[in-house]
Amino acid sequence: MMGKINKNNGLTLVEVMVAVVIGLIIMAGVMQIYLSNKQTYRMTEGLSRLQENGRFATYFLVRDIRMAGYQGCKSRSASTTIIASPGPGDDVYNKDQSLSAVDNTTTGNIDLDADGTNEITSVLSNTDVITIQYAKPCGGSLTGNMTPANANIPIAWPNTCNLQQNDYFIISDCQSADIAKVTNTPNQSGTVQTIKHGGNTTPAPAIPMLSKLYGSGAEIFTLASYTFYLQNNAQGVPSLWRRDNASGATEELVEDIDDLQLLYGEDTDGSGVANRYVDAASVSDMADVVSIRFIISARTPEDNLSVQNAGTDNRIRKQFSTTIAIRNH
Repeated sequence: MMGKINKNNGLTLVEVMVAVVIGLIIMAGVMQIYLSNKQTYRMTEGLSRLQENGRFATYFLVRDIRMAGYQGCKSRSASTTIIASPGPGDDVYNKDQSLSAVDNTTTGNIDLDADGTNEITSVLSNTDVITIQYAKPCGGSLTGNMTPANANIPIAWPNTCNLQQNDYFIISDCQSADIAKVTNTPNQSGTVQTIKHGGNTTPAPAIPMLSKLYGSGAEIFTLASYTFYLQNNAQGVPSLWRRDNASGATEELVEDIDDLQLLYGEDTDGSGVANRYVDAASVSDMADVVSIRFIISARTPEDNLSVQNAGTDNRIRKQFSTTIAIRNH
């Protein structure tokens, strides 16, 4: 009697090929979902960085531009006496002009104080440059009235003025202001720091006294002069920079800002309201500027978004625009 023959059932070639095709389709779908999610992540991260950079750049510009011409509580109609005037070799602070600008620079070189030396170089072509000057609060309130005998100025200590001998400062109350120069090495005792602005100097003549004896309601300010501009950083990324013109120090503020344009609101009829917005080259008198409108272009950091937006690369760009009133100018 013959036994039963066991047959092993296998897969035919057609069945194997069908299974492979189905597997490849599933893998292709998974890969497509992965790539789509990765691109979405890149897009979301890039747009977040773009928004963040735009907001930070706007914040830095607004904060300093709004301060242009500030001299404490002194009104714009009150007088400012120049006891010592900063100039080339000392500082680029211009006592007569709290705003100055360069429109669409082509050379990339900026001579801030007209002394023949370019303090800033390699500014991005066809972008604007602005310099803002103002009295910077530093907690230097007078602790008592001045006396005419020694011209000492007692201010509260500690403070953030960091005044050194030969530094310039503004002393101001609500009626007047003086720009003067520190002629001693400031010293402090307890809660009082003493600075001197005049007296005998070597060589003569002595520096004049202040225009009046300031009292305890007055305040000492440092002179702030900042220039904003665009420049590539060490990695070749266009960024917003700020130069402290008193110290010469430069600071990179925000990366991936590739355009800066400024328009100046000029009051041509004395009404206190801007009658027109023009670029710096078309302003008749910077003293008549009552507001500033700036437009910055921020871009995504990565060049991998497979789109072209206002450029030849694969980045997304967005413009941020703000108008700022210049109340102290």
